[in-house]
Amino acid sequence: MAAISDPSQRLTLEHFKRLQTRLTSLVENDVRNGPNPVAFVSLLRDLEQVRITTVQENYSAMKSDGDYAVAGIELVLWDDIPLDVRQVLWKRVLNGKVTNYAAYAMAGAGVRSTVKGADA
Repeated sequence: MAAISDPSQRLTLEHFKRLQTRLTSLVENDVRNGPNPVAFVSLLRDLEQVRITTVQENYSAMKSDGDYAVAGIELVLWDDIPLDVRQVLWKRVLNGKVTNYAAYAMAGAGVRSTVKGADA
């Protein structure tokens, strides 16, 4: 919610599925069991989902082990964000930084998005 109320703040993409901590185990599994590129890429794409947060919210989320209620973070669906703010968020933090950024660009241009949840 803080990113919506003031999108000029320092913003970051929070990997809420903990991409960095899970990546090592993904590689270890491939080394141990042999590579499975299709499964690896599929899981990697799932893990790379992000939420747009302020730097302060991201720090609070980490301190509270990802419990947004404890961190005081309110998640907002992309389609519920005012169009002008979506456009700013897309330009500042999504464009070219997430694999499905084009889906959000269309949503930012006024087309109802097919994106579920507040995640990119």
